Amino acid sequence: MAVSAALTPAAHAIGNIFTLDPSNPCQSSAVELFAPHMTILDISAEQVNDHPVPQELAFGVFVPVPPAPARISFCNVTITYTHPGWDDAVQVFLGLPLSGWNRKFVAIGGAGFATNPPLEVLPIMAALGYAAAATDGGHYGQDISWALKDNGTTVNYPLLVDMGSATLRDLALLGRGFAEAYYAEAAERAYWVGCSQGGRQGMMVAQRYSELFDGILANAPAMNWNDLIVGKQWPFVAMHETRTVLAPCVLDAFTKASIAVCDRLDGLEDGVIGLPGTCRFDPYSLVGEQASCDGGGRITLTDKHAFIVQQILDGPTDADGRPLFVGSAVGTNLAAVAPTSCSQNSSTACVAHGVVFANEWIPKFVAKDYGLNPLTITYERYRQFFAQAGAEYDWAIGTNDADLRHLRRTDTKLLTFHGFADELIPPMNTVRYYQDALALDANVTDYYRLFLAPGVMHCAGGLGPNPTAMLRVLEDWVENGKAPVRLDAVATAANGTTSQRSVCMYPESSRYTGGDPTVASSFTCS
Repeated sequence: MAVSAALTPAAHAIGNIFTLDPSNPCQSSAVELFAPHMTILDISAEQVNDHPVPQELAFGVFVPVPPAPARISFCNVTITYTHPGWDDAVQVFLGLPLSGWNRKFVAIGGAGFATNPPLEVLPIMAALGYAAAATDGGHYGQDISWALKDNGTTVNYPLLVDMGSATLRDLALLGRGFAEAYYAEAAERAYWVGCSQGGRQGMMVAQRYSELFDGILANAPAMNWNDLIVGKQWPFVAMHETRTVLAPCVLDAFTKASIAVCDRLDGLEDGVIGLPGTCRFDPYSLVGEQASCDGGGRITLTDKHAFIVQQILDGPTDADGRPLFVGSAVGTNLAAVAPTSCSQNSSTACVAHGVVFANEWIPKFVAKDYGLNPLTITYERYRQFFAQAGAEYDWAIGTNDADLRHLRRTDTKLLTFHGFADELIPPMNTVRYYQDALALDANVTDYYRLFLAPGVMHCAGGLGPNPTAMLRVLEDWVENGKAPVRLDAVATAANGTTSQRSVCMYPESSRYTGGDPTVASSFTCS
């Protein structure tokens, strides 16, 4: 979205209180903005007229699709500020409806290393009547070249804290504060919405800043950040140490075999493992069989292949075989978990690519050596890095505090969905966190509910039931006291046909009870 610099702070300023030019078309009246522990550098705004609402970014998991009229006029605002002494510059982006504000403020999280979503999401939310906001977290997109400063000798802790937590508080204070001043009216509700990094941000908000939000939607959250990111390198450590890179077709063969073994356990054969918790798959049972590859090539599956797949499913371990982190769920697309490629008909000369987040995080933040090749790490060095990452950075970005009992005091509701075929963030990472929260409060479901969707990939996609309109569900819980026990969902088969399903609240799972498999009433949660 284009941003104009036409709107600037007026000469009148007391500390961090700025009075903005009321003659700007975006302004219905003067706006005063209070920014504690922050210094405002610039505020710019532009009235955007007849803006097309991109339906492809309709956030179907969060709001109905299509979610809004095809076009909207809105106020597009950017606030730039710094934390004194931090040498940072952070931007908060807002999309404000020119009329028809529903008196709700929604903060939207990012993805990957980016702490903000595509900014075209903001007019979508504005078209629905929300005052929507996001933060760049003090850095641009997926770039973390800022990890080290002083010629690569010092960790850039201010920007790490910006990314991990500080700018989330700022987003709520500045974004909501600006919206309320703009409309000269208080927001009745404040919500957080995000998945992946946005889910981690939502969990951090729940852990540290719950008093700022009434409801938090934190899907597929990238919490236990350091264990998760370093954990993603484990498959490639196994490949390096065994000197065996698995071809995509080999990984696909194990994926398909696991689904074939476990598909029927829920009573319906539909290409989805509906009861992943009861599924038992032995990769070694495929040794001696052949994988069909592109170009007509075939690869005989070996003990080394099975060993690496078992490593992926089990997750990283210490030298004595004790688990360090969770592995991928059975039925997950293993070729997406551990990306590789091959030449010569996809059967030989294979190379491992790794996962970009681990490839970037380990050299820059853990090894502090931008030249390190993370695909050549040994088991011994990997385990050193794993321990080091948590010890150095959990306080800043770990997002692993499972004590959520304060949510009862702040009257904040926390809702999470995670796909059980998530190829980027293992669902058991979320399950273990939930179990830890449950151990601290047996009545945790009063304010925190978890839903697991079988066959659903990272944030959305896959053959399983994809939840719909989750923000509406959260609002119903917060505003009407209707706590969700199931989520409405839509499953799309490989042939493109759709069916109505429900996603059950953990620890229940959906079972087929008979009848038309395209309607939700043919399934039950148990």
